[in-house]
Amino acid sequence: MTRPGTNASRTPRLAPDGLVEIAAELLRRLWRAEPSDYDFPGLAEVYPREEAVAQEDAAYERAVRGRPDRGSTGLDRLAVARSAAAELIATTGGPVLLHGDFLTKNLVRDRTAPVGWRSLDPLPMIGDPACEVGAFAAYLAAESILPAAETLAVRTGVEPERARAWAAIWAVHQSAQSWREDQDALDRLVGSAEINRLLRGG
Repeated sequence: MTRPGTNASRTPRLAPDGLVEIAAELLRRLWRAEPSDYDFPGLAEVYPREEAVAQEDAAYERAVRGRPDRGSTGLDRLAVARSAAAELIATTGGPVLLHGDFLTKNLVRDRTAPVGWRSLDPLPMIGDPACEVGAFAAYLAAESILPAAETLAVRTGVEPERARAWAAIWAVHQSAQSWREDQDALDRLVGSAEINRLLRGG
């Protein structure tokens, strides 16, 4: 099956601010759905699988690249990230219908869509809207992750500190998966005092 349109990650001259605007509008529309109308898994059920994927990807990257230390920065922080995620999940005030894979690669131009863009390939679940904001931000360039999480949170009515905490969690996963071109910059971010503060709720 051919994917329609050009995805946001391959759109020339689309600055991070432009990505955030597109993402905000699509998320606001998605979250209007009534989550009780759907029988999708909750975030608490899905999170362990995401952690397992991070560990599997780390093992693969280490084998392929011949670098047994690859992904160590993220792997060493997975347990702390898991605890942070559990706390955020437990304190979610109003769960919503989540796309589940809301990343730039899945946002495509579509002139027939109300906002000119469409999100594809959902992995639907029910959970904290701040999780979706954080996940989107974590796939951006390392230097944009925390600023984008805060900006997108403000534009979607999500608590910024929760979004930044989720961005920190997913950045840990990204660091563990260790496939990114900006891996060194990401590892520095994940090892920073600010990420540590966000993960520990300080």
